[in-house]
Amino acid sequence: MKKILVAVALMAVCVSAQAQPTDAGTRFFDNWSVGIHGIAYTPIKGHKFFKDMRAGVGITINKDITPAFGVTLEGNFYINPNWKEYAPLYRTKTVFDATNVSLLGRINFMNLFAGYKGAPRVFEIEAVGGIGWLHSLGGWTLNSSIPGNELGASNSAVSVKTGLNLNFNLGKKKAWTFTLQPAVVWNLEGATQMEARSWGAGGRHARLNAHDAWFELEAGFTYHFKNSNGTHSFATIRPYNQDEIDALNDQINSLRNQLAQANRDLSAANATIADLQAKLAECLSRKCPECPDVKVNVNNMESAVYFRQGKSVIDAAQKPNVERVATYLKNHKDAKADIKGYASPEGSREINEKLSIARANSVKNMLVKTYKIDANRIEAGGQGVGDLFSEPSWNRVAIATIIDDKK
Repeated sequence: MKKILVAVALMAVCVSAQAQPTDAGTRFFDNWSVGIHGIAYTPIKGHKFFKDMRAGVGITINKDITPAFGVTLEGNFYINPNWKEYAPLYRTKTVFDATNVSLLGRINFMNLFAGYKGAPRVFEIEAVGGIGWLHSLGGWTLNSSIPGNELGASNSAVSVKTGLNLNFNLGKKKAWTFTLQPAVVWNLEGATQMEARSWGAGGRHARLNAHDAWFELEAGFTYHFKNSNGTHSFATIRPYNQDEIDALNDQINSLRNQLAQANRDLSAANATIADLQAKLAECLSRKCPECPDVKVNVNNMESAVYFRQGKSVIDAAQKPNVERVATYLKNHKDAKADIKGYASPEGSREINEKLSIARANSVKNMLVKTYKIDANRIEAGGQGVGDLFSEPSWNRVAIATIIDDKK
């Protein structure tokens, strides 16, 4: 029989090891709970089931080691009924006339065989079993199985308890559990041990005997303390093998390299833009010797907005050049802007004509829509392929010139 029990226990452990996922919240101070319950109990044999039923209360301190296994320290206190017909037989006038302190193991069948899904189920069944210390504060002659012993016998004994926990986990966070626990408790040193058949050369034998046992029904609530993972229970995490970890590390390193390269490209592009703007300013500052002086008050401020090949959308890096024109126009109500768009020589003439017009209109539209400049103060037109610069790509530009006629 012992070999069979050991084999069953080993099989349960193996099944649990395969069924349980890796879980978070397994520190020592995680997965503790306390409970309080009421008790109704009655002898199994030799007495009337309901007439001889008595009451008690109990408390528990629980620790879940895994989602499938846990331990409980239980203290049950049995209320002294002080029935008048038996009053002379009592040796105590205390509220409780017996106690039973037990260390119990628990096996959660749901999590053991069906696996833990990351949170407690609404309803779960646990097997409970363990050994305890039964102590009587006074004698009891009805039967040694109602916690206590025959008058004249020892006031302490070893007890064994087996039963089931029918757990109803409450609420969204499952912080509270309502439990019904039917169980059987044996007094291993009950009065029937005094019979001749129970004695050996070394004294009384501990044995499981229905005449020294009682049925208990416990009902109560348990509160589960919050764990380090932020929940009131185990939290599952997905285990990764080394190949998966290496692949993730490679992806992270690749993304880091791409980011570094993008930053280098952006820095180079900004440097090119700054250089082009400086060269443009230098070119515009040169006076054409063949051009006569014009008696018009023209502000020398010009702003160039560069575009990508084949595009007429203003990049974010070019928006400050448009804002510069808008600021001036807002501060000088009589000033106007003349915007001319250009294209590089790639592509057909027809496409470049349309592209140069679109680039000029993009700058005008931003001034009107974004900065609320009156459209009547802005002239925009396309010039086709530009020849302002010897470098073809530099001619993908719209140049806004500020004109102020006010003397």
